[in-house]
Amino acid sequence: MKFRSVLLLFVCVLFTALSGWAQGGQVTVGMVQVTVEDATGAVIPGAKVTMSSPMGSRTLTTDERGMALFGGVTPGLWTIRAEVPGFKAAEAKDVDVRINVRTPVILVMEPGDVTQTVEVTAAAIAIDPGSTNLTASHNDTLYNTIPIGRNLTNTFYLGAGVNDGGGTGFSNPSISGGSGLENLYVLDGVNITNTGFGAYGTYHRVFGPIGSGVTTSFIQEVQVTTGGFEANYGQALGGVINVTTKSGSNDFHGAIYGTSPPRPCPRPTARSTPSGPRKARKCTASTSMTSAWRRAATS
Repeated sequence: MKFRSVLLLFVCVLFTALSGWAQGGQVTVGMVQVTVEDATGAVIPGAKVTMSSPMGSRTLTTDERGMALFGGVTPGLWTIRAEVPGFKAAEAKDVDVRINVRTPVILVMEPGDVTQTVEVTAAAIAIDPGSTNLTASHNDTLYNTIPIGRNLTNTFYLGAGVNDGGGTGFSNPSISGGSGLENLYVLDGVNITNTGFGAYGTYHRVFGPIGSGVTTSFIQEVQVTTGGFEANYGQALGGVINVTTKSGSNDFHGAIYGTSPPRPCPRPTARSTPSGPRKARKCTASTSMTSAWRRAATS
């Protein structure tokens, strides 16, 4: 009897561990598939391909198909360079790597000295032809160039098919017709969905959604998947929101934000005097103005 109890306890612990591992397998990185060709379209095997960014560098050699596949790439902007004796080096800058997306890059090399460099433009293709996901990915470049609220939840609504969840609160949108409490929220590979209610952030039984104070200053990319997501994304009848945070660097940097609300203009009123009605006075309040400013300092 005691042995059966210990065996049952062991099975329960093992099942819990496997469940946690399965939910921890969310994808927070991307892939880059580099193909190196010459001017005639023939592939070049044995080329040295290097990916570099402020987050580090990685090097691979192309196979017999002229391809080099980089897996587990941190989202962000990368520079890809290919070198092979007898050809000019080919380089593609600002290759945008997205979460759970295979980014194909084609580098065309020209005969010449390897010390010369040919810069390739428009090398990356934004659409992954091998994916079935209906996904909208947005990075910090977009957040800094459009008028959008600074809370992380404001970025959820940039995807198609995302609407206000109604009673579930602004922090829990309705995706593809699902309830605001039927989404999956993943942050840096960790499932942060409220286990009691299926909400993002804090959710109270009486007060409802309380939300979260995370701002876009910490966010590198937000991926909103509205359909066609893989089996490793469970617990989602609506959509999957995958968030990655920014990586650190060797420089100190920060940001200060401020807003100036518009000054209300008093309503003009007409007053009666013994000599007759007086015209309404013109509003002398300053023109309504809203300003936002940002200052970053690096050292």
